[in-house]
Amino acid sequence: MHARLLLRLLALVVFGVIGTAPILARSAAQPVALVLIPGAGGIHPRDFLVASQPIFQSAGLETALTTSAGQAASLIAQYKAQGMRVVLVGMSLGAVTAAQAVASGAQPDGVVFAAGGLLPPGTPNGSVVETLGDPSRLPRTLVLHHRGDQCVLTPPEAVPEFIRWSRGRARVAWITGGGGFGPPCRPNTPHTFEGRTQAAAGAIVQFARGSR
Repeated sequence: MHARLLLRLLALVVFGVIGTAPILARSAAQPVALVLIPGAGGIHPRDFLVASQPIFQSAGLETALTTSAGQAASLIAQYKAQGMRVVLVGMSLGAVTAAQAVASGAQPDGVVFAAGGLLPPGTPNGSVVETLGDPSRLPRTLVLHHRGDQCVLTPPEAVPEFIRWSRGRARVAWITGGGGFGPPCRPNTPHTFEGRTQAAAGAIVQFARGSR
C-alpha cells in the first residue's frame, strides 16, 4: 500500500513539472512586431526597410509596412492588444513620420530612427527633434546611421547632438563600409546602407529583441 502511494505521488511530481515546463518557456518568449515606415519613395522594393523584411521575418519578427503616422499608431495599438512587444522603425523621411506617431500618443516599446533627419528644427520636411519637441516622449531608442551618409538632410554629425538631446533615452549603432553610387539621399548609397543591409537590419533585430 505504502509503495503504491509513493509511486503515485512521484508520478504527480514528475508529470506536473514536465507538464508546466513548456508553458513557462512559451510565456518567456514574448512575440515581437516591427511597424516599418519607409523613406520618401514609399513602399518600394529598393527601400532599405522593404528589402530587409525577409531578414526581420527570418529572425521571427512580425512586420507591417505603412507610410502613415496615424496607421502606424493604430498598428502599434493592435499588436500590443495581442500581447506583442512593438518596435516602430522609420527610415530617412520615415523617421520623421515615426516621430509624428510617437508625438501623437503612440506607445511603442522602442523606436528606431534609421538614416533619419534628426536635427535641426526648420529642416525641410521637419526633423525628429522638431516633431517630438521634448525628449521625455521618446521610448527606448536606437539611432541607426551610416558614417558615410552624405545626404545633407541626414548628416552623421547630427547624431551625437541628438543622443545628448535624448537625455539617455537613445543610443547609436554606426554602420560603416559598403558602397554604391548615386545622388546622396537616394538608394544605392551609404544613406540607404548599400552593401551593408544585413548588418543594418541585424542591428534592428538585436534592438527589437532587447526592447522592454
